[in-house]
Amino acid sequence: MAGVTLYDYQLDAINRMKIGCILCGGVGSGKSRTSLAFYYRLYGGQINTKEYARMTEPPDLYIITTARKRDTGEWDEELAHFYMSTDPELDIYEHSVTVDSWNNIEKYVGVKNAFVIFDEQRVVGSGKWVKSFLKIAKENEWILLSATPGDCWTDYIPVFIANGFFRNRTEFNNQHVVYSRFSKYPKIDRYLNTQRLVRLRERILVDMDFERATVSHHENIFVNYDKPKYLQICKNRWNPWEDAQQKVSLISMTPDARTLSSGTPQENLYADFSNELKALARKARKEAANMKGLVYSPAAAKEYRAEVDSINAKLESVIANKPKERRAMVIANANIKAKIQALDLDPKLDKKEIKKISSVEMQRARDSIGASGSKTRITFTDREWEAVQKGAISDSKLTKILNASKSDEIVKRAMPKTATVITNAKMAKAKAMLANGYTYNEIAKACGVPESTVYSALNK
Repeated sequence: MAGVTLYDYQLDAINRMKIGCILCGGVGSGKSRTSLAFYYRLYGGQINTKEYARMTEPPDLYIITTARKRDTGEWDEELAHFYMSTDPELDIYEHSVTVDSWNNIEKYVGVKNAFVIFDEQRVVGSGKWVKSFLKIAKENEWILLSATPGDCWTDYIPVFIANGFFRNRTEFNNQHVVYSRFSKYPKIDRYLNTQRLVRLRERILVDMDFERATVSHHENIFVNYDKPKYLQICKNRWNPWEDAQQKVSLISMTPDARTLSSGTPQENLYADFSNELKALARKARKEAANMKGLVYSPAAAKEYRAEVDSINAKLESVIANKPKERRAMVIANANIKAKIQALDLDPKLDKKEIKKISSVEMQRARDSIGASGSKTRITFTDREWEAVQKGAISDSKLTKILNASKSDEIVKRAMPKTATVITNAKMAKAKAMLANGYTYNEIAKACGVPESTVYSALNK
């Protein structure tokens, strides 16, 4: 039988691995084979030899992986290199090999004195998978495999507990977590003594020094085409192969829709309604053609010079940030896709987890590129919007600024504000209630006006 052979970076990872570690490697690095090689050598096997060296009394092997990997038999292919199999008739050893999904991890809580490989580790949080993992890790030897071991320190809590670094989650929180005092829900403000956490993570994390040897090759192929016909199609909008133009509705070509009616009352109603819509459309187009933009005012530009300079700086910042933002989105999308595949997430069932991953990866991509999420759109101060209204910015420049601004803010500022007026009767009622000890909030509810209006009216 041929011996087990590994790459140098895989052998280096095995030399640094130990029970309770996390083997971290990207897609294609061979984490599965490396983990099996660790198990194989741990119990007497030899690596990179011509002849296969048998293990001496290996314990039962349990592999907890994704349902997809279990069903496709990926682990069975890797096990074959070590002459092991989930089928006892094909396994040369007397131990049992079990491959199952994370969904069934509770079935193996009672297992003892075995070796467990947790593939695509899902031991994050405090759910049933984590509880089952801690119970299994307490009674067996184990390792974890992951391409993304953790996004924050709390993701490492279950592994830290399993390694004996902390008794429980409460001890970790008491020593290293500071929660925000102003949040309505538990929100971590910062971590304490992160130097210790870094040391603990380095004790359990084994990175595989894997680099792809593949090189991308690009080849441009130029093809000929009928350029005159192409230009003709673009100009005339005519399909020469079907000898037909794009179909349009008959009602859009008819000045009066009543000419299409058969004379029934219902069709005449439809025709009148169509004519009314056409009249509104013509009126709208006419008003749009005659609509004039804001008139540029040199005096306003001088008066609001500081505000104009501020708006121009914001516009330049948005324009400069756009290429970085696009690059960050490309990087983030690639990382998000890789994580979804690595964690075997379902876009329909795991929307919350995918949203969290997307937010984290987008921020990471922005930080790596130097992009800024706050610089994607322009926001106005009251003084800056006043400068826009007074004509301190030219019409051409204003178009660019509005296109780079938040649409909801533009709508909000452009909508006319209606002033709330308190009548004499309500005023008298408000004074009487105030004299009797009612609060401004209670008075406002009784009068049906905002609290600020009541306060202003009673304190003139």
